[in-house]
Amino acid sequence: ILEATDTSQLLGLVVARMAMEDAGLGDGASWDKRRASVILGVTGTQELVISLGARLGPREAMVWPLMLADRTVTVVLDRRGLRWAETPMPRHVGLARVARVAESLDPRNLQAFDVQAAYALFAGLFPDALWRHLARHRTLRFPAGSALAQLPPGVLLTRPAHAQRVLEKLHS
Repeated sequence: ILEATDTSQLLGLVVARMAMEDAGLGDGASWDKRRASVILGVTGTQELVISLGARLGPREAMVWPLMLADRTVTVVLDRRGLRWAETPMPRHVGLARVARVAESLDPRNLQAFDVQAAYALFAGLFPDALWRHLARHRTLRFPAGSALAQLPPGVLLTRPAHAQRVLEKLHS
């Protein structure tokens, strides 16, 4: 994998290690390494994609939602390979939906949660065929630093009617 890794990504790994050491998670520290990831962009080098896919568990996938000016392309990598699909959701609409959902997250007021924006964002990121493929996976990993980094993935609602029932149960 090292031969296929871009030098800028290697530098990113060095910086990530330094940050972890600064946070007290360096050599000898006790922490669950299975629950942490350092994710760097894939440059398209086939060797890197193949080796990254091989490192994923059988029900694990990497998900890269890319909000472009005129559409959204979601790329998925799992052990079976690379898949992608797109929706007509332009970047400005996707960012507005992210902002609406983020602003509505208030544990003190569950009724304020924007169910429509959460479902519309999900639908704009995951076309039906891609979601059917991902539904078999137990763990989805998203890159840090994207527009979605400010949202927990669990707030992306797959069905608006289901979300309303969940909110009603939590509120009662």
